Amino acid sequence: MEPFQDTTHIQRFKRRLGMQYVNYNSNGQIWIFIREHIQVGVISDSEQQLTLHLTMEDGQQFLTTVVYAKGSSIERLSLWDDIYTLSQEFSLP
Repeated sequence: MEPFQDTTHIQRFKRRLGMQYVNYNSNGQIWIFIREHIQVGVISDSEQQLTLHLTMEDGQQFLTTVVYAKGSSIERLSLWDDIYTLSQEFSLP
């Protein structure tokens, strides 16, 4: 897929890929596609990360954080703050 696609095309990609769930982060730089049999809840959404609570068909639960970090270490500070906050609030794998 061409990087930096406009989010208005996300549903078309969802259909082409045969996915059940699709979402993107606040600035549209992170796209998530998930097949069926997984329940998804958005925990945190920012410019540099999207954190999801996933529940598998067998009941197993875990968090996943997808990151698209800024190039500058100063700009990444907010990302590290987000990740630290999440680590304090949740004990799921």
